[in-house]
Amino acid sequence: MAQTPEHFDTQLAALLDKLSRLPPEQQAKLQPLVDATRARQRALETDVAAAHDALADWRISMKYAIFAKEAADRERKN
Repeated sequence: MAQTPEHFDTQLAALLDKLSRLPPEQQAKLQPLVDATRARQRALETDVAAAHDALADWRISMKYAIFAKEAADRERKN
């Protein structure tokens, strides 16, 4: 099930709220994990956007290829 970036941000905010209630030494231990999670989420969002763009480009290329093939077929018939 796909989650939106907003859903991720909401869940992360809830987690950070819970972490803020921990003693400072435990917070310090967990902060690198939070930072790494944020970085992975940003990278994932970037990769997904790039995949969507690539798919859109591929669709356009396929439509053009089909159009060109159909045009060539029409020319051969005439």
